[in-house]
Amino acid sequence: MTTAIPGAEGEMRFVFRDEVLAQLLGDIEPNTLFLVLGHPGAGKSTFAANIVFENVLRFGVKGVYISLAEDKEKFY
Repeated sequence: MTTAIPGAEGEMRFVFRDEVLAQLLGDIEPNTLFLVLGHPGAGKSTFAANIVFENVLRFGVKGVYISLAEDKEKFY
């Protein structure tokens, strides 16, 4: 599911794999910061990485995933 970004140039959109999540988040404003919280193993890292990956892959936008808890070997 895609969510339009109001006021963004062109057809910029963010992709969410989960339709319910896309409905909950609604439109995302540019320069928005999200804090994802949850218990260990809940899927926070996977969730964040998937959003970045899907949007970079589909739309060629720049994305950054930063983790202060995982090293590169654990992430891949």
